[in-house]
Amino acid sequence: MIALLTGSPGIGKSSVARQLTDRNSDAVETISFGQLLHLAVERRLANPISYAEFRASAANIVTPSDIQEATVELASNTTASDPNRWLVVDSHAVAREQFGWQANPDTPITLQRYAYNVIILLDAPPQVVLERIKKSPGGRLIKTERDVAILSALQRDIATYYSGIIGCPLWVIDAEPSINNVVVAVESILNIRRGT
Repeated sequence: MIALLTGSPGIGKSSVARQLTDRNSDAVETISFGQLLHLAVERRLANPISYAEFRASAANIVTPSDIQEATVELASNTTASDPNRWLVVDSHAVAREQFGWQANPDTPITLQRYAYNVIILLDAPPQVVLERIKKSPGGRLIKTERDVAILSALQRDIATYYSGIIGCPLWVIDAEPSINNVVVAVESILNIRRGT
């Protein structure tokens, strides 16, 4: 079974995914599209680059072929997923770049290959997202509430589009509470019972 965990950059997807796996290692595996993209860029450049450096310069170094390579890798992982476990894909299709905002949604053909069972969109007020980014900037270019508002709206539209194309449910989770509370909500949606 496959779930897409998405939301604007900086909202806490990676933290939720990490804690979800730590708490439910027998029932959940997570994969980060950002990490797959980072590896694709490193292979092409044949040069190590830290993840923070990659994030800070992604607008200048990521090519369509890098995105395609990461997409193929993700599709192979989702195809091979265990039907008795959840594969949670940590991904977003939007970013704040040097000259504006960018969206790279998947095509209908790619979405059919992923065949998500559920899409979970994390949402929080711009002030909350900005505070989280200040604590862990990680190369993000998001600086203002306007950045967060635009990226959140783009990601919500893309998640709705994905849900419609695939025909799976879309859940919008309030990500303002603690990460632990968000993880409990995600566990409930995925029907994960702790310790089973």
